Amino acid sequence: MNKKFMGLTLLILQCLSPSISLAAAHSDSLQTSKQLSLHAIVEHTFERHPNLQVLTARIQEAEALSKAANTLLAGSPAVTLRHQTDQLGSRTGLREWEAGLEMPLWFPAQKAARQYLAEQAQQNIPIAKTALSLLIAGQVREYLWEIAWQKNLLALSTQEMNAAKVIENKVRRRFELGELARTDLLLAQEESLRKQTALLNVQTEVQHAQKRYELFTGLNQIPSDYQEQLSPLEEINLEHPLLNQAQSKVVQAQAQVQVSRAEKRENPQLTLGVRRERSRANDDPYQNSIGLSVRIPLGNEAHAATRITTAERVQAELQSERDLLKRELEIALHEAEHMLNTYRETLVLAKQQHQLAQENLRLTRQAFEIGEADLVSLQRVQALAFAAERTALQQSLAVQRAISRYNQAVGVLP
Repeated sequence: MNKKFMGLTLLILQCLSPSISLAAAHSDSLQTSKQLSLHAIVEHTFERHPNLQVLTARIQEAEALSKAANTLLAGSPAVTLRHQTDQLGSRTGLREWEAGLEMPLWFPAQKAARQYLAEQAQQNIPIAKTALSLLIAGQVREYLWEIAWQKNLLALSTQEMNAAKVIENKVRRRFELGELARTDLLLAQEESLRKQTALLNVQTEVQHAQKRYELFTGLNQIPSDYQEQLSPLEEINLEHPLLNQAQSKVVQAQAQVQVSRAEKRENPQLTLGVRRERSRANDDPYQNSIGLSVRIPLGNEAHAATRITTAERVQAELQSERDLLKRELEIALHEAEHMLNTYRETLVLAKQQHQLAQENLRLTRQAFEIGEADLVSLQRVQALAFAAERTALQQSLAVQRAISRYNQAVGVLP
């Protein structure tokens, strides 16, 4: 039964070999560029990000607020027309025509409050752009380091497969010389099959990581070097783009509260009118006159309180979101710092373990060559050596990735 299974295994291996070569040819779909920088990737991705539509709308909104706050009148003027006659009354020939222009006036503090709100809306645009750039940078950083992580696994898997093929060839020669049993050859071939299958899986993950990066950035290139220097910042402050954006929203909400308080009642109306009238018989001449009137609405605390409390509620919600965000950013920074220190310490141990494993592998290979060690022992020691190498290389990448995440947590743009 084992021989039948081993025979089937060898058949699968032969069928998979062309697929493995094909996958290897397409596993690296991104070109490497020395001119491309992490900053350039973020800028390019920013220009095609869907949230750019929101920023464009906010720019238009800020321009509209500024235009409205700097107009001469507090609202749209209105034209009034009035005609009066006693045709259905005393019928003495009374005729009266009146036309007027109603102009809403600013309250003393209302215009300044509206201008301040418009200024805050305009100042928030570059802050929002910086915050969006930081979010994009975080995703780009993760995509790039995921590609590096998977490519490292690909290189290690390739080495493991090649090492397994070397052992298989040596076992085959010794089997042909009658020094080893057929079961040893089948065992070596089975190990080669497992390594090639693992290599296929890793190649698939490399392709997925590269495709995610390509779809997000719209680029088919990655930088040849995107390692970062650790930021000297050690705490979260208002210079952090996300926290700065949250604070700017609070300030704009405060400006909206000021506007609501300045508009407790309707705006006064100044009306400039022209009257043309005749009060007696039809042969009397018309009398023309010009009039000026002011309409001052009385305050209604109930309606005003609704607008004010709504604006104050929005302000309180934004303040709460800002405080919660600051707490989350501080937690993320603490975790990033802790993981960086852990990876650095682990890297030292991993390098030492890798050196010991390599020496053990060298001695075991020599023992296998002279027949003092069997195939199972060699495969076990070789697996431990590759595991140690994998750990050392992955920990080295983990340190660089942790530096990138620390910079992201502290709010540093590339």
